Amino acid sequence: MASRGLRLGGSLLDAIIFSAIALPIYFAIGAWKVVVGAAKRHEALPHGSTLMWWAIGLAIFVLVQGYPLVRDGQTWGKKLVYTRIVTMDGGLPSVRQLCVRYAIVNCIGLVPYLGWFGILTDICLIFRKDTRCGHDLAAGTQVIDVFQKMDV
Repeated sequence: MASRGLRLGGSLLDAIIFSAIALPIYFAIGAWKVVVGAAKRHEALPHGSTLMWWAIGLAIFVLVQGYPLVRDGQTWGKKLVYTRIVTMDGGLPSVRQLCVRYAIVNCIGLVPYLGWFGILTDICLIFRKDTRCGHDLAAGTQVIDVFQKMDV
């Protein structure tokens, strides 16, 4: 199994990669103005805007991470820290398993007010002995250290 530190490192690198691509797009389509305007008025973001930005984010994620995920079970961040998503028997996860794995967190995050609690719960499950998060449990996957796997 990959260490919690490696998993965190891969996630942070993926977040940086996503942000570098998504933020200029969100800025170009006016999302920044909507967010700042709502914050100044102490209002929640419009649900339609939130769903539209989520769909754009999903498209960016699939375009950037889809190919390496399906081919190798790795996002670009996981490649950089030498970790890989595998099934419980060590094989490459199916597209269905990858969809379940990533849909869990994304869909939970869309729930108003409670979404952050659900995401936090999913993440905190990494402190289980097997270091599998909720999305790993739901998809039947685990994240391994590629170097450790080579030594076995």
